[in-house]
Amino acid sequence: NNVEATIFQLGYHYSNAKSRYRGVIKHQMWANIRCLWVNFVRILKYTKQLCQRTTSIAQKAIKSKTFAYMTGGSELYFAIKTFLSAILPARLFISENIQFSVN
Repeated sequence: NNVEATIFQLGYHYSNAKSRYRGVIKHQMWANIRCLWVNFVRILKYTKQLCQRTTSIAQKAIKSKTFAYMTGGSELYFAIKTFLSAILPARLFISENIQFSVN
């Protein structure tokens, strides 16, 4: 469960229910920001995984000669390239940069 995992990660580093901050307001603010950060990292990982799946499926579709022949390869290539360039960040890391080519 995501809620239980967030609670576990929130209190993982601190024993005896202690935190670094004194005062209820400071402690509450730290807890809220920590929960937001934990969930932000999860959303970021999910989005990255979703984009990798999208590019993987697009590459397979483009490289498939039968699929390209049936649907008109150049139009499909242009449509997928335009779609992916719209949803993916403009600059990916070098290891994540994927080149599309029609064989």
